[in-house]
Amino acid sequence: MAQLILNEEEKKVASWLDMPDETLGQRVRQMFVNMNNLLTERERFTIASFALHLACNAAKQNTATVTYEMKGVTFSEKGLGDWEVKVSKIS
Repeated sequence: MAQLILNEEEKKVASWLDMPDETLGQRVRQMFVNMNNLLTERERFTIASFALHLACNAAKQNTATVTYEMKGVTFSEKGLGDWEVKVSKIS
């Protein structure tokens, strides 16, 4: 991973437009790495939350297995087909 280390002169620059190209490139790269890490963490949190919700819903129904069918799933205007999600208690 790129590490941005600014010298005193670079720290005093008021605008990104005044930075040397190499420093600006490092700063932009680091910004994108940080954004990517945030998305990954957000996606992991969303998936874990969804799984917990499905497990709790199955427990409320007093059943060890629940199956959900989704027909005609689309994402970003792209058809992904029909899907089945199964939640099963394992212990």
